[in-house]
Amino acid sequence: LQRIFENAEVLIGHNIVGADLPYVYKWGWDLSKARIEDTMLKQHLIQPDMRHGLNFVASVFTNRVFWKGQGEEEEDEAGGKGQLSGYQWKTWDKAGAIPRELGGYGGCTSGIEAYRLYNARDTSAEFEVNLPIDTTLDKAGMREVYECVSLPLGVICQRLGEKGLKIDKTKLVDVQASLDRTIEELD
Repeated sequence: LQRIFENAEVLIGHNIVGADLPYVYKWGWDLSKARIEDTMLKQHLIQPDMRHGLNFVASVFTNRVFWKGQGEEEEDEAGGKGQLSGYQWKTWDKAGAIPRELGGYGGCTSGIEAYRLYNARDTSAEFEVNLPIDTTLDKAGMREVYECVSLPLGVICQRLGEKGLKIDKTKLVDVQASLDRTIEELD
C-alpha cells in the first residue's frame, strides 16, 4: 500500500487533508509525487453555505443510493474532527439491516465485512464526486483558488492543529471585512 501511495500521481479523498494525510505522514510515507484532490475543500468553495459531509456531497453530485446507514451522519456538527454520531454502526450486521441494494448492509455476515463495505462505498463516492465538483469549480473560475489558497491553507491549518495551535476565530471578522473592502476596490 505504501508503494502504491508513494508512486501515485493523484490522491483523491473527501477531507483527505484533515483526516487521512496526517496518518500517512506519521507513518513516514513520502507523497510528494502526488497531486492532492480534497473534494471537501473544493465543495467548500463552490457551495460554502451547504453541508460538507460526504453523504451530502454525494447526494448532490452523484446518483448513488445513501449508504451511511440508519440516522444521519453528523461529521460537520461533531466539530469537524471526523467524529460520527447517529445510528450508522448499529444497522450493519443485524438481522433487520437495510438490504445492500437500498444502501444498507443487509446480508453482511460480520461487522468487519460491513465496515469494509462502508469504507469501499466512501472511497467510491470520493472518486465519483471529484469530476463533477471539478467541472463546477472550473465553471466558477475557482480552480486556482483551490490550488493556491484552499489546499495550502488546509494543510497549514491541519499542521497547526497537530501542534496544538489554535486559530483566533475572532480575527476572522476583521479578515473578512478586509477581503470585502479589497474586492469592492477591485470591482
